[in-house]
Amino acid sequence: MPDSPVLFVSTTNTFRSRFAEAIFNHGASRNRIGVRAISRGLDPGQSLEDSLSPYVEGALHSRHLSLSLTGPTKRTLQVRDLHDALRVIAVNEREHHAAIVQACPDLAFKVDCWQVEDLSRWEPERIIAHLEQECVSLLRSLRTRPIAAVALS
Repeated sequence: MPDSPVLFVSTTNTFRSRFAEAIFNHGASRNRIGVRAISRGLDPGQSLEDSLSPYVEGALHSRHLSLSLTGPTKRTLQVRDLHDALRVIAVNEREHHAAIVQACPDLAFKVDCWQVEDLSRWEPERIIAHLEQECVSLLRSLRTRPIAAVALS
């Protein structure tokens, strides 16, 4: 498995990025795609949650997926994470893209943006459904394109 992960970035690293990380890791393992995911938050201190959103816990439980598919704690995005990543997924372009590119302008080519809103705009079920759809599409693209080519596209 390559050392370079797919990096999911959200605001607090308690819900959207952590759920995407878990779903991606499950799908990558199941489909024998040699890539893992990690997740980070731009500002985890904004969240009242200590670690993992109960919505993520519930969604993973209902799918019979282990909490170990996501990291054990929320983590703050570091420039090193951006350098190490194969691809960077900003789960919401409006919220995350500018901050990521500002932190590392030379790595803007690695950043893909999704349009998954947070809990102030969407219901949890809608967020989960969209993240699942996006992860399935991403996994499908990694299955059909060589990993090295994906990193350069």
